[in-house]
Amino acid sequence: MYCFQGILTTFSQTNGRYNYDYATIPFLAEIFKLLVSSFFLWRENKTQSPPRMTTEWKTVRLFVVPSVIYLVHNNVQFATLTYVDPSTYQIMGNLKIVTTAILFRLFLKRKLSILQWLAIILLAVGTTTSQVIDHSSHYDY
Repeated sequence: MYCFQGILTTFSQTNGRYNYDYATIPFLAEIFKLLVSSFFLWRENKTQSPPRMTTEWKTVRLFVVPSVIYLVHNNVQFATLTYVDPSTYQIMGNLKIVTTAILFRLFLKRKLSILQWLAIILLAVGTTTSQVIDHSSHYDY
């Protein structure tokens, strides 16, 4: 589904604009996820006693940070796809892996193997070179 996200978002445009308030789409998606997860939580509570879910505030409050990041990302996606085609959006989305790896190293002080660093560098180089315009096709020989 994630692969089709950019394509479907672009197809929903008319003359490069959205005919709806695009902030409602991520909101409705989050409501849907809340309903589905509530159903599964209800089902688990019904079949298992005690539930395997934690209700400690110290643990639960940590979920606020990723949820805010997802909220911002999902809204920025609509704005980005106004200016960028879906294939470029998907390719540039791979840079999330690069930034996550760097932040993983800097903030969590985790060591990355040489193979992991090589993969990150290759991903960054691949993403960068995919955006280079081939000028050789514009010349007549």
